[in-house]
Amino acid sequence: MVQKGCRRVCYFPSWIQKCCGNHYGRDCQVCPGGIESPCNNHGNCSDGILGSGKCTCNKGFKGSACDQCSAGYYGTNCTACDNCGKWGNCDDGIQGSGKCVCRQGWTGENCQLEIPPELCSEYNGGCHQNADCNQTGWTVNCTCQFGFQGDGFFCEPINRCIQEQNGGCSDFASCKFVGPNKRDCECLPGYVGNGVQCLEKVVPPVDRCLQDNGDCDPVATCKDLHYHAKTAGVFHLRSPSGKYKMNFSEADTACTNEGATLASFKQLGDAQQLGMHLCVAGWMDGGKVGYPICFPSLNCGENHVGLVMYRDPVPQSSKYDAYCYRLDDVSCVCPAGFVGDGYFCNGVLMNVLATNSNFSIFYQSLLDYSGSSSEGKELIDFLSHRTSEVTIFVPPNTGFAPNQTLSGRDLEYHISASQNRRTFKDLQNHHVIPTRLGYNLTISLGHNETHKMVNERLVLDWDIPASNGIIHIIEAPLMAPPVRVTISIFLLLMCILAGVGFSIFRRKTDAFRFHYFKVRERERETKLLPQIDCSHISTS
Repeated sequence: MVQKGCRRVCYFPSWIQKCCGNHYGRDCQVCPGGIESPCNNHGNCSDGILGSGKCTCNKGFKGSACDQCSAGYYGTNCTACDNCGKWGNCDDGIQGSGKCVCRQGWTGENCQLEIPPELCSEYNGGCHQNADCNQTGWTVNCTCQFGFQGDGFFCEPINRCIQEQNGGCSDFASCKFVGPNKRDCECLPGYVGNGVQCLEKVVPPVDRCLQDNGDCDPVATCKDLHYHAKTAGVFHLRSPSGKYKMNFSEADTACTNEGATLASFKQLGDAQQLGMHLCVAGWMDGGKVGYPICFPSLNCGENHVGLVMYRDPVPQSSKYDAYCYRLDDVSCVCPAGFVGDGYFCNGVLMNVLATNSNFSIFYQSLLDYSGSSSEGKELIDFLSHRTSEVTIFVPPNTGFAPNQTLSGRDLEYHISASQNRRTFKDLQNHHVIPTRLGYNLTISLGHNETHKMVNERLVLDWDIPASNGIIHIIEAPLMAPPVRVTISIFLLLMCILAGVGFSIFRRKTDAFRFHYFKVRERERETKLLPQIDCSHISTS
């Protein structure tokens, strides 16, 4: 029987000391690494009232709080290093990279490769002294330096004068070796330039009009176009559309329209030597493109002096200006009162006849005619008058037979009436030309249009101009037709003879008659004389 206030099982309350997790010791201290990450989560903490608080670290970690890497481990996770062999050590530790740090003389990812010695450091690695030594592992590569050639173990200087055609100098220059891959180019005597480009030295032009009037007619005004332009006949031509608007064919045509051709390399070179300086590219003969430079400029030819040439071949469709060469080197102009192209200047017809040796017989016949009659003098004056405008058919000296002469009438028959200038084209079949003699000349055709005849005399040459007419050369002289005797002239002569006869008869009979018979006798004779009216008779 249980007494009141007693229990069958007795309980005695008591206090037991205990630490929370991640705490240790009688004072329940926090494990290394802190409450949140004891042992930095890289190990286990000995916690509890009886714990020591030490961390038992995972593999690869060490330290009181497992915050360091063991030897041979690296990084924040203390990863195991690769095997660096006996010639290297791992860069371990929490801050390490894990790479192998090789000992001197070794290399490679695991320090497995021995580093060869500096072979190029002694005797240039066996290379030539003018070669560059490059070492790859245990292998040495030798390369000749710039300006030298060879296999690297032997290098010799490059002689451009031999390696290239004349060393890259002009064909008109001498090449001199001055060092490895270096040479000097010097133009030969008679040439000028930088050696790479040598132009034939131009002879300073002289005014060709000073000698023989530049081959112009003696009376013409001569002007040397090349001398006065001072560019040896070369001139720059630009399209009316503006700069660089002509391809090659268009440039060629443009020069032709100016009485010129595209300038050659030499012609433009001569112009450059005389002072032509233009920083403008232009077409040249042969499809070349270039321009002349007299003084160095970075903006024009990169300081090159001479002809700056574009590299061949230049596409013919490219657009540039043009450099033309004037074909006519002199200009000849006839003075007023003369006709011709300047290389010949003809004055009036008499002057042309006088100065042409082939017309000397015909010209002398005119002078003889002038000296023997007033009609001849009148004819000379007519041929010398500037407003006559006539056509003369002149036989050459070879057309005259031996000792053949021309009468005044023959000469007048060779000359048309005034204001009858007829060119060769005007001489049409059956065309009639009145002459000063009063008779007509008739044109006929031979085998074709170029075979024309005047009164059956073949026209050999034609259209020789004069300021007051034109001359055609015929194969032989023209002979004037005989004088025409008409009935009117015959009756006139009969009247004259009858009058003379009557006068003689009257004088003979006057001596035998008395004076008082005279009147009656005259009256009778008047009645007996035939009544002939001569007032209407003409001499045509």
